[in-house]
Amino acid sequence: MDLDPARTGCSLRLAWRSTRATTRSAASSPISWRHFGGADPELARSVPALLESSPVLPVDSVLTTIVNELTPRGQPLFLILDDCHFLTTPEIGRFLEALLAYAPPCLHLVVATRGAVPFQLANIRVKGQLIKLDDTHLRFSLEETESFLNQTQVLDLPMADVVTLQHRTEGWAAGLQLASLSLEQREERADFIRHFSGSHRDVAEFLAHDVLARQTAETLDFLLETSILTRISAPLAKCRARARDSAAMLHAIEAANLFLIPLDRERTWFRYHHLFAEFLQSALRQRSPQRVVELHRRAAAWLSEQGQTSEAVTHALGGR
Repeated sequence: MDLDPARTGCSLRLAWRSTRATTRSAASSPISWRHFGGADPELARSVPALLESSPVLPVDSVLTTIVNELTPRGQPLFLILDDCHFLTTPEIGRFLEALLAYAPPCLHLVVATRGAVPFQLANIRVKGQLIKLDDTHLRFSLEETESFLNQTQVLDLPMADVVTLQHRTEGWAAGLQLASLSLEQREERADFIRHFSGSHRDVAEFLAHDVLARQTAETLDFLLETSILTRISAPLAKCRARARDSAAMLHAIEAANLFLIPLDRERTWFRYHHLFAEFLQSALRQRSPQRVVELHRRAAAWLSEQGQTSEAVTHALGGR
């Protein structure tokens, strides 16, 4: 399986999990992987155009053929659709809904997306046929991090360095991949690992081009202005960010999997992934150093009013 290095976060983790699932179910269970990224912009337009090229749409016949071909199979088949947020054409969504409704049990559909999936999930959720994995499920454990760095990447790192990288990346697969690529070219590995952060060039380039470049101006401003906070709530964000509805913005950011981690079951308080927060803070300092001071002061004032003295002092010092 050839993975684009710029997308080895969710994709790398899915490949790992899918391979393990295949190994458990049957040694010869095939995996079909389809990536709908920016490198293939014509796909979403070409499929509907193909279907419309005939006076009689062949959707039903294509679906029937697929179902009939799959029905006799005894071993599982894994169909992985990567970056499905690019599939915005309604015809594709309806086709996938029909496929899920009529496909035999051997078909396992794995969908990776940074937003809403392009089809309805209510029916399969009610039937208990849906398993939802978010970023917390896709993080590498310490054992998997050690295996990835020392067995897959053959870095032969001491366990102390593995633990440090695990803590710094929080098991984020793309972060581990970027760190491993940098480590291959370095002799002073321990020093690099100690100082590995979100402002590291490779990490910053990845986040800038693969994450921030896709955001609206309003979302970008919100991310930058809330990055100085150790933890974020809608009221706190509202008092200092210029977004009109901070609660809705936090919900949208979480739904888009933008490295926002809930800190309680009620989803009242959140924090950003460590590397993402460091990257955003660095970008904010470069963009508007004086704004950083102002934001710290506003946060300190709000926290002080809420009786959260310790955090208020921290921000007051940051605003000096």
